[in-house]
Amino acid sequence: AVSLFGDRVLIAAREDANDGYHDSGSAYLFEWNGVEWVQVLKFHACDEHNFDHFGAALALGEGRAVVSTIGDFDHARGAVYAFTFERGTSYCTAATNSTGSGAELSAPGNFAPSIAANELVLRAEPVPNEPGIFFYGALQTSEPFGDGYRCIGGGIFRILPATFATANVLERAIDYASRPAAGAITAGATWSFQAWYRDPDAGNSGYNLSNGLEITFVP
Repeated sequence: AVSLFGDRVLIAAREDANDGYHDSGSAYLFEWNGVEWVQVLKFHACDEHNFDHFGAALALGEGRAVVSTIGDFDHARGAVYAFTFERGTSYCTAATNSTGSGAELSAPGNFAPSIAANELVLRAEPVPNEPGIFFYGALQTSEPFGDGYRCIGGGIFRILPATFATANVLERAIDYASRPAAGAITAGATWSFQAWYRDPDAGNSGYNLSNGLEITFVP
């Protein structure tokens, strides 16, 4: 079984042996990086047994996959497994802002950002409709800063100029080629990103931050 979604493909290997179980089965997620298909994930049943044949049928969507088995040791009539996967790893705290919620930072798109594709977009929401910037660095921390928490320690690299949030969304496309040498975004690199935005209606320091998002880049 095969399922294609955008630049990703999920391929079943129903006779894979995992953890000593014969024909338990697996499914492999590959991503096109502009040059070749790269394996980024492997799925298998959390309760696998012999002859499950995981991957009998499958479907792939945006950050989600559903995979079925023919056999199931517990019930002998098959099972269905649902998986979710995100682009990047969230960490640190997004403090509540004047919208009534914390600003969550995400990177919509395929599982791993590709250097060749140069298509990373950062999005923080909900935020007040005010200016803000994104910045990144190599170290992680959690220190009070303004009305929120600074999630990146050590040296930081600001992504300028500032952008203005609309519909409570702060968004920016990242051009890898425009990054400074010390903050180069290259294949195999891992950087942590955060949004920093104005929030005068909160009545405190006048600014706040999103959570942190750690991203590893592929070729």
